Amino acid sequence: MLTYILEGLGAILSVQNFLIMNLGVMAGLIFGSIPGLTVLMCIVLLLPLTFGMEPTTGMSLLLGAYCGGTFGGSITAIMINTPGTPAAAATLADGYGLTKKGKSHKALNMALYASVIAGLISTVVLLGVAPLVAKVAIEFGPAEFFALAMFGITVIISVSSNNLLKGLISGFAGIYLSTIGFDPILGIPRLTFGNYNLMSGINLVPALVGAFSISELLNIVEGLRAEKEASNFEAPEKTKEDKLTLKELKECTKTILKSSFIGTFIGAIPGTGAILASFLSYNEAKRSSKKPEEFGHGSLEGVAASEAGNNGITGATLIPMMTLGIPGDVVTAVMMGALIMHGLPVGPTLFVEHSGVAYGVILSLFFINIIMFFQAKIYVKYFVKVCDINRKLFTAILLCFCVIGSFAVNSSMFDVFVMLTFGIVGYLMLKFNFPLIPMVLALVLGPLAEKSFRQALVISNNSYAIFIQKPISAIFLTISLISVVATLYNQYKINHQKRPGVQLKENSVNAKA
Repeated sequence: MLTYILEGLGAILSVQNFLIMNLGVMAGLIFGSIPGLTVLMCIVLLLPLTFGMEPTTGMSLLLGAYCGGTFGGSITAIMINTPGTPAAAATLADGYGLTKKGKSHKALNMALYASVIAGLISTVVLLGVAPLVAKVAIEFGPAEFFALAMFGITVIISVSSNNLLKGLISGFAGIYLSTIGFDPILGIPRLTFGNYNLMSGINLVPALVGAFSISELLNIVEGLRAEKEASNFEAPEKTKEDKLTLKELKECTKTILKSSFIGTFIGAIPGTGAILASFLSYNEAKRSSKKPEEFGHGSLEGVAASEAGNNGITGATLIPMMTLGIPGDVVTAVMMGALIMHGLPVGPTLFVEHSGVAYGVILSLFFINIIMFFQAKIYVKYFVKVCDINRKLFTAILLCFCVIGSFAVNSSMFDVFVMLTFGIVGYLMLKFNFPLIPMVLALVLGPLAEKSFRQALVISNNSYAIFIQKPISAIFLTISLISVVATLYNQYKINHQKRPGVQLKENSVNAKA
């Protein structure tokens, strides 16, 4: 393993790579600190820039934006009570509570320390666990890969929407779109309608840009038309106590470590994400705290817990993506697309055939977290001023970047039309409460599921028994079935409780009591 680590260090130790890491972190911090923009949007916009880079360099850019953006969401959450990213929602109450007390600098520093420590712990776990998982996964055949793909799709669908039916519709739409192009076994075109641009299928980059960036820009434009100018925010004057002390950091160390491992564990499970990790960490910190009454009113421990939780996933989400070919969340789905675009086999063979790239990507996370620490220390007090940018002008600039980025993939206007189509579809899906994540991740995992399924049938002479005869395949398919059944049952209970008869009966029982 030491040989592979040295090989990975050789792949990233260059001036160019460190400059790229700094650029990625800064872009992530800026996007993360602007409410309405997202880490995902930042990564999608940076994705076209990686095509001319070495795979390790390109991934360093995207990972820098991932880590920087995840922390950056806490800046506006603490300063103006508005989370820059959804993952920073758990930081609101205590972060802004400290700001109202004139301790915003203390809150920002605690968020930074917790984020960096959690990121480093997550990277250590990734470095230790990923190669072990890859060694087991290298023995996988078509049946196992099909089961894994179905596991990823069903878990993501079940956790992405309160309405399972809409989640399933979104997921099946993504699977259908993934079948466009040449048949992977027979080599004949499907669903191309005579358009040669569709022969190679839906290009992942313009689809992602459209589904997430364009749809979000349309929401921003709609919001600008509906809302009046926001009132100016005036931060309270700083107090003499607005400095994080070593004693306060030590008092929160236990919380930071515990929340980091919670975030790392949650991040390693496909389909969960930073929001769940941050709230679980926050709730656990409050439960075990000696001062639970301070939570929600300006608790440093609360800030440390939520930020360690959501940053703990940054390395862990790469574990299923790099070892099994299943994205841990939608952001790693984009990164998975970047590796695929570079012609790399995402999955266990990545550690065998391209060990330098695999270990280079993992080790780059160490340097990215350190870079983020020093960048944030220097610039964090200025980032909140980005919120003062004219949003109409900023939206127009982002739209231009989206068009340029989509066109640059294949120098084709068809990709721009694909981007706009996915943008409109994504906007309408959000309006009607259809989750986007199942569709996009099914679009990513669909080709793997289809190819593995059909290869397994060829091997078994069209016998479906191969999927239950293989132990690993049977286990993952069983877990997938349990996941869907459990979600259906929970949905049934929720709908049953909402029925008027049930509510009246419960009210009468309560009244008698």
